[in-house]
Amino acid sequence: MNLKKCLSILIGSVLLNAGAFAKVIMPGVFSDNMVLQQKTMARVWGKANAGKTVTITSSWNNKTYTTIADADGNWKTKIKTPSYGGPYQVTITDGSEPVVLNNVLIGEVWICSGQSNMEMPVAGWGQVNNYKEEIANANYPEIRLLQVSQATSLTPQTNIKVANNGWMVCSPQTIGEFSSVAYFFAREINKQVKIPIGLISSNWGGTMIEAWSDENTLTNNPVFSAQIKQQQESAKTEMPLTFAQKMDAWNKLAAAADWGYTNNNAFNPDTAGWRSMLLPQFFEKGGLGDFDGVVWFRKKIIIPAAWAGQDVKISLGKIDDNEITFFNSKKIGATDGYTQSRN
Repeated sequence: MNLKKCLSILIGSVLLNAGAFAKVIMPGVFSDNMVLQQKTMARVWGKANAGKTVTITSSWNNKTYTTIADADGNWKTKIKTPSYGGPYQVTITDGSEPVVLNNVLIGEVWICSGQSNMEMPVAGWGQVNNYKEEIANANYPEIRLLQVSQATSLTPQTNIKVANNGWMVCSPQTIGEFSSVAYFFAREINKQVKIPIGLISSNWGGTMIEAWSDENTLTNNPVFSAQIKQQQESAKTEMPLTFAQKMDAWNKLAAAADWGYTNNNAFNPDTAGWRSMLLPQFFEKGGLGDFDGVVWFRKKIIIPAAWAGQDVKISLGKIDDNEITFFNSKKIGATDGYTQSRN
């Protein structure tokens, strides 16, 4: 994959805000330990003071490339990369303090993006088969990892966040929370062809492709054009709501339509009509088939007399996706997110 193509989808989201800089500022995709695509004209960009001449020097050929920051301080250029190898240095400066990127490799760069099947880490909530052994053996210094942090926005952003301040060398200390699919893919290639591999992991479980698409593209699709036009018109006349406000409004509508809250059905002592389910298990295996929605569960427990006057902690493990817990009809807690433990 050409690095130009590989990073093009990130360009719009990593340029930083203009201002007075003591040195060139590089976005998170450029750091020590990074991998650049081999045998291509790789894009390099960042921020500097407006009008400054920016020079980039690559140690593999000691060649210097020059560009000028525009009125907003943005600059970009391309540098020629050789066949795979390294480690190298890349030095960027506008005449002030230089930015030096160390331990740079030239190889193959891959974007690894998708839902939970791509996001699932080697350890963490994923825990692949023999994950402890896999982590202990993950000594592959020619595989480099860049983990893009999850964030939402209704408008284009000028920056992204990355884990650990940039690229990481693959090791037992760094691989545990990284994408399993991406890691095993890179490991196999590296073993077979002995080429450095750079992995850019940008994943979010459960997201739909529309959330990753730009407005212009969706507008040209007849399935979404009417909806987007309606949103654009609403934005002109209505006060914009934050995501949290919209979620709060949706949750209130959902609660109003919920059987359990209606007439306090879920808290009625009469359990006639309630069915039994052995937990924990998936709905599909518990008699609910492909049902998606809200399910109420009840369980009667006996508190020992010796516990009188003491605090009690209820631990429900992890629930997919969200949960609200009541004790004797009183709400005692709620947790959102399928990776969170309920305590």
